Formats: sequence, structure tokens, C-alpha cells
Amino acid sequence: MPLICSEDFHKLSDRIIEFVIKRHQSKPLYPAFVEYHARALAIPLKDVEVRKVASGLTALSNEKQKEQREKASGKKKPKAAGKPVLGSSKVSAKLDVGVYDEPLDDFGSNADDFM
Repeated sequence: MPLICSEDFHKLSDRIIEFVIKRHQSKPLYPAFVEYHARALAIPLKDVEVRKVASGLTALSNEKQKEQREKASGKKKPKAAGKPVLGSSKVSAKLDVGVYDEPLDDFGSNADDFM
């Protein structure tokens, strides 16, 4: 079977999955088998192509870890409310700005008598 287009490669991949993977995926040494063959398949690729494959595998790994965490917790946790912001509990609609117009009378009528 000549491999000319991407559809041919997809058909070959489906045959490999049907023949090898479905028959042997439950065996204990299957992960080592996959690692060995993934490495052997990637040897002729360029470094950029290997990085692309690796990022795809990393994304798959992250998805599986997320699924495991969700299974372990039993259900999705609701998002926690954000931390309260200082002074945001009661916001008055009208600000008291009259204090800014008053002079500083901390010392009474005699400014020299502060002690």
C-alpha cells in the first residue's frame, strides 16, 4: 500500500491501532512498548517536528491529569470567591468631601501651644 497523502497515513494508523493497540493495551508492559516505538518513530523527524509531537503528548498528558483530578474530587469544585477588597464592603454613593475645605484646627486658637 503506497503512502502518498495524509489519508493514506490515517488509514495505516487505523490499521495499526486495530491490530496492535486494541489487542495489547491492557498488558502491563504496554507503556514501555509505546515509549520505545514513539522514540523510534521520532528518530527520522526534524527537531521542530519532534517538539510538535512532544507538545501534543504534553497536552494529552495534561488533559488526562485534569480528568484524574476531577474523578478524585468527585465533582467539580465551584470557583472560590475572590478575596475581599479593602473598603469595598459598603460603598456610599455620596462621598464626604466637605472635610477638605475645613482648615486644620488641631491646635485650637493658639498654634504655638501644641504641647
